[in-house]
Amino acid sequence: MTIAACFQHSTIQLFIAKMPGNKFYNGILFGLAESLAMVVSNLLLLYLDDMLAFRIVFSCGIVSYIALVLCETASPLLAHFSTVLLIISIGGWLNINLLIMELRVPPNNVAAV
Repeated sequence: MTIAACFQHSTIQLFIAKMPGNKFYNGILFGLAESLAMVVSNLLLLYLDDMLAFRIVFSCGIVSYIALVLCETASPLLAHFSTVLLIISIGGWLNINLLIMELRVPPNNVAAV
C-alpha cells in the first residue's frame, strides 16, 4: 500500500507541473496541501478509529480523482480544489498507513508485511 501511495504521489507531482496556470503557484498549493494533510490526518486519528480514518481518507481520494477526470478543463478552481483534496488524501493515506503498521504489526514481522 505504501508503494501505491508513493506512486500516486509522484503521479500527482507530474500532474501539478502540467496543470494550467502559474507553476510557482501550483507548487505552493502542493506544499500547503502536504502540510494540511498532516493536520487533517492527525485530527482524524485523534477523534476516530484508525481504520475508519483510513477509509475516509481513501474515499476522499476517490472523489477527488473522479472530479479531476471529469471536470479538469471545466473550471480551474475545481481542478485546484480537487488537487488539494487528492494531496490531502494521499498524505493522510501515508501517515495513517505508517501508524497502522506501527500499532498492529509486531516489529519482527514488519519486513514480511
